[in-house]
Amino acid sequence: IDLGDWLQVEHRREEAEAAYRKALKLVEEFQGATAVHAGGRESLARCRARLGELQWESRRADDALATLEQAAADLKRLADEYPRVPRYRGDLARIQEMLSRIYWEVGRPEDSEAADKTAYALDPKRAAFEQTRLNNIAWYLVTTPDVSSRNPAKAVEFAELVVANSPDVWACWNTLAVARYRNGDWTGAEAAFRRAIELFGEIQAFD
Repeated sequence: IDLGDWLQVEHRREEAEAAYRKALKLVEEFQGATAVHAGGRESLARCRARLGELQWESRRADDALATLEQAAADLKRLADEYPRVPRYRGDLARIQEMLSRIYWEVGRPEDSEAADKTAYALDPKRAAFEQTRLNNIAWYLVTTPDVSSRNPAKAVEFAELVVANSPDVWACWNTLAVARYRNGDWTGAEAAFRRAIELFGEIQAFD
């Protein structure tokens, strides 16, 4: 599953889908041997969620909805059975948030609103967590020592999305500045660094 994640980040979608499908097969075989093991069920749901996201990125809306709805159903059963395991609710909230976006884009506004409300009810802090996740991915894509894994253009895309939703967080502006710098946008990088300095309140080495 993790291999599929990074292949997806690098836009190697066919390889990512192959990795997810192999993971699904392996986990399903594991489940067949253990029947109702919660860890296996969680892995299945996670893998289906990532595959559904990939299908949506490839503009295969029907496939994406079917896969994500199955992942949501799997996670809801886990969340209901194990109410003291918060990550089940958090992961389910993320899938519902994704479903909300897809429903909206395919012309199903009522389903979109229902999924959005479900996501918020499950995890009111979901938005903040997602912002941190995207910011960390953007930072990785411009600072990883493995130069072949860097992707400044994708980092700028993620960082700009984060800044749009968290305009008062200096660290997010710093990430955007570094991403723009790595992408050759000197003017944009300077503007983002200056905004980070302004928000932090003083000049520091990061900026």
